[in-house]
Amino acid sequence: MQQLFSRSLRIRLTALVLLVVIIPVLVAIFVTSYTVSQELRQEAERELQQRAEGLADNVLSWDETLTLALRNLSRQPDIVSMEADRQKPVLSQMASVYSNLYLVHTVDRTGFNVARSDDTELQDYSDRVWFREAMVGNEFARQTLIGRTSNEPAICVGTPIRDEQTHTVGVASACTDLDILTKQVGVTRLGNTGFAFLLNESDQVLAHPNGEYARELKNLNDHPVVKQARSGQTGSGSFVDDNNIGWLFYARPLDNGWMVIVQQEEVEVLAQVRAFQLSALALTMVLILAIAGLTWWVVGNFVNPIVRLTDAAKSLRSGHLNQIAMPQRRDEIGILTDAFNDMVQQLNQLINNLEHRVASRTQRLEMVANISERLNRILKFEELLAAIVTEVQDKFGYYHAHIYLLDDSGERLVVAEGTGPAGEKMKMGGHNIQLNAETSLVARAARTGEIVWVNNVREAPDWLPNELLPNTYSEMAVPILLDGQVVGVLDVQSDQISGLDESDANVLRSLANQVTVAIRNAHLFGEVETALAEAHEAQRRYQQEAWQEVRKSSGAYRYLFTRPGVQPEKIKKESIDKIDSQRLAEEGPTLVDINTGQSTGQAITAPINLGDLAIGRLQLQTTAEKRQPWLDEDLYLIEDILNQFVQTAENLRLFDETRKHASRETTIRTVTDKLRAAPSLDRLLEIATTEISQLFPVNYAELELGAKVNPGNGSKSAYSGGAIPPIHLEGDKQDG
Repeated sequence: MQQLFSRSLRIRLTALVLLVVIIPVLVAIFVTSYTVSQELRQEAERELQQRAEGLADNVLSWDETLTLALRNLSRQPDIVSMEADRQKPVLSQMASVYSNLYLVHTVDRTGFNVARSDDTELQDYSDRVWFREAMVGNEFARQTLIGRTSNEPAICVGTPIRDEQTHTVGVASACTDLDILTKQVGVTRLGNTGFAFLLNESDQVLAHPNGEYARELKNLNDHPVVKQARSGQTGSGSFVDDNNIGWLFYARPLDNGWMVIVQQEEVEVLAQVRAFQLSALALTMVLILAIAGLTWWVVGNFVNPIVRLTDAAKSLRSGHLNQIAMPQRRDEIGILTDAFNDMVQQLNQLINNLEHRVASRTQRLEMVANISERLNRILKFEELLAAIVTEVQDKFGYYHAHIYLLDDSGERLVVAEGTGPAGEKMKMGGHNIQLNAETSLVARAARTGEIVWVNNVREAPDWLPNELLPNTYSEMAVPILLDGQVVGVLDVQSDQISGLDESDANVLRSLANQVTVAIRNAHLFGEVETALAEAHEAQRRYQQEAWQEVRKSSGAYRYLFTRPGVQPEKIKKESIDKIDSQRLAEEGPTLVDINTGQSTGQAITAPINLGDLAIGRLQLQTTAEKRQPWLDEDLYLIEDILNQFVQTAENLRLFDETRKHASRETTIRTVTDKLRAAPSLDRLLEIATTEISQLFPVNYAELELGAKVNPGNGSKSAYSGGAIPPIHLEGDKQDG
């Protein structure tokens, strides 16, 4: 009902008018019947109270008897022992004494049966409320339920079993059906319509004239009389049930949380007054209906335009921006309708503008991503800068774009790349700007590390004009930051006033970040290429020196192969006289023409290269009598074999070099061991001279300690060894 009133203005206005009309009518009826109805009501309430008090006394007496017996049971030693054999007789005896109890039993701390008064199998009662409440210390825990044993509505009362130390060791419980209570309550009648019923603490029916209520343990917490009684309004009261029948009631709460309620129809109590009230009510209803209909029609004419505005607002919220078509009105509703239509029109324009801006920004972000992807593939720094400015100008339609980079001194911004003839001319001319220049947007962006954005440069006091770019009207300078330091500025210009906006700033800021990454990658690539070239050059020099050392130490390695019957001198002469006079290939096997005067043929000459270092050459040729054509496959085969040959030769050279180093280290270690074993200085000199002499083909060796040094500044000759006299050891080595 509340939701209905809150949703409809028409209903609220109609109800307000009806309320204004009904109140005087109701007041008149109330004043007329008040005196008589009050006396009759008081008499009925007194009788209801007497019946309720009598029934309450009976219920309390029954409850006290049961709880007293259960308390005595829980204190008996046999029960406290928690032994089934000792508890069983006691429980059976109590069940026989109190015939209304269909079950007397005990459970342990887990809720499982210890003993029962009947012969039913032991069960788990840990889910019962009477068990849980008794275990936490409640003296008497009552629960209304459908008994597991009887399958009928029952009341179970539980009380804790405590040992001598007052520790709770279990729970004793007694269960009885509701027949006795139902009989006591059922005989409590009052007139033709009055009756009584009993509720437990959870508002479940324990006894009621309608037997189904008790068998189902129906919950009446939504019953009007129960709501009033539980809210604190005990004693007399009245209510109207679901059948629109008025009742008088008396609610008597009991100490155990139960409640006895006795009620009687109000019409039976106030029969004489009711006739007059019904007549007045009929007249009132006719008036109410007439006024309600008239009010509904009048209010409808006022509210319908508002309803249409509301529907239009809901449609607007759903995205349907349609204007309202209504007859022209000059009142407040008409003004509101016109204002609403104006708002819809403005929203349409705003949404269209936003969609256009979002689409434009999305397109720009996609272009930035594509540009960044292409830039990341460019590793050469100069190509990268050229690609940056070209892509920026082409994709975003700027008048001009160029990049300034700080020079090594960090005091000047030099044009590194620019678009068009103007950019090329500035780059070739070394156009630069002082970092501390006051009249330069680029310099200000580099100094502050912030984007500098001017909508009309002609009005900016710190704008530095450029005669090569006469049509510049707006400019944006975006600093390029690398590791928190400004390394350059990306500067774009437009040929329109306010030709750059916030979206350009966002796009260029993102692009500048990508430029920073690309510049770092280009620098790193250059450093890696330089380091790699230096490493290759060092390796080439090492290999060249190593093979030169091989040539010096062992001479040129050469092998000549001839087939039987071939004159080596003739082949050698052709090789020297004919082949050496022609230009030989430097990168692979090459065919060389041979003309001896008698016949013409071809030979193959192939360099033996270790990387880019030539360390030898191969020549293949036939005699004039056995000339044969050479195919490309032959050249490829020779090249592959030579590649394997040169790798093997290099491995052998490295192995020989390693072996020499190992031999040298072994010699040094052997001589060192002998020197360390010398017992005296004389013996040390002898061993050193002998070992060194045996290493080289010498015939004479002399080792001297305490040798003289040339005197300086006129001083006397002295021994560098101080007080140690010179020692001479001479020997001849005859066997070298």
